[in-house]
Amino acid sequence: MAWLTCTVVGLVLLVAFVLFLVRGARSAVAPLDPAMKAVLFSPAHLRELAACLARLKSEVLDARPLAQASGGEPGEGAETRAEAVSSQGVGVRYSVRREGFIFQHAITLAPGAEYSGHPEVTTGWMGLIRRVLGVEDALCSAEAGTVLLRMNEARQRAYAAAAPRLPAEGEEIDWSAIVENRLPSAEGRPPAPLQPGPAAVSRDELQQRLQQLADQPPPEALLATCYRVASPPARAEYVCPKCGARTLYVKGLAKTVEWDIPAARRLMSQIGGVSVELDESQFCKTCSPSAERPQLGLLIALKGEPAPRRVEPIESEDLEILRSFLQGEGFPRRPRRPGREESIARLQRLLALAKP
Repeated sequence: MAWLTCTVVGLVLLVAFVLFLVRGARSAVAPLDPAMKAVLFSPAHLRELAACLARLKSEVLDARPLAQASGGEPGEGAETRAEAVSSQGVGVRYSVRREGFIFQHAITLAPGAEYSGHPEVTTGWMGLIRRVLGVEDALCSAEAGTVLLRMNEARQRAYAAAAPRLPAEGEEIDWSAIVENRLPSAEGRPPAPLQPGPAAVSRDELQQRLQQLADQPPPEALLATCYRVASPPARAEYVCPKCGARTLYVKGLAKTVEWDIPAARRLMSQIGGVSVELDESQFCKTCSPSAERPQLGLLIALKGEPAPRRVEPIESEDLEILRSFLQGEGFPRRPRRPGREESIARLQRLLALAKP
């Protein structure tokens, strides 16, 4: 009987494995049709799309509802959009919506239902958007064929003022690097120094907010949900957003590169009220060859202070606490998050505030 049981179990496992392979084969994404790829990503069509993106960006950002949004309440929730169609039938739609301190840009280039969400197409559009509009990897994400850019007020102002980088007539361009999204974000240029924006607050204002926060009752505890913890990656490659250099990390720092830095970038795009900048430079061996134990840092520029202040090390939890504080949401209410006293202590360290 034992051999019969083992045989049955083996057959069941074999059938399950075959079904898994069949399902994976069916769900695999087919390569992009070469003829379609040649049409979509021809230099002439890419130049046309580049000019279209620049024009739609100008139309959307100059629209009255969004222009009001940068000044306060009149523009809250305002959304503007502009659309066009290329000579090859690719529909281009650019929309911007304000949500509190955050401006969400949604850019869709739709060559048709069959190819709109194709990974190769999405990668190509993201590379083109980065090249023409000059946005960083940290601001880009893709959902179902739409490239999303989320910016706080300081980044929104800088982005709106920056002129699109359109290819000049006769200029030689490595279009394959654009289509494969292999461009360094800063294109080799040094970053502009961080400056407090018009909506930035002073240290005294932040001290008053912290006192008000300390006087509030602690948030109700939330019950943690059971979940399975994913295994950290054994290795990860860090791509510098400023120079494009690649640095390989293993073990503990691989987790930082694969999980913590992307989480910090997402949270940075949601922080408003102060001018902030994530400093990842220590993770690039080209930019920081002497850094033995790289750490994430944060640059904060406050109104009335001559230079930005650098804080290190920081974690994504620090940024979540800072975001909630600046948006007036109080303490982050999530299971396994720092409590009230620890949150206040972290805000003091981040913003160099006195104990309330």
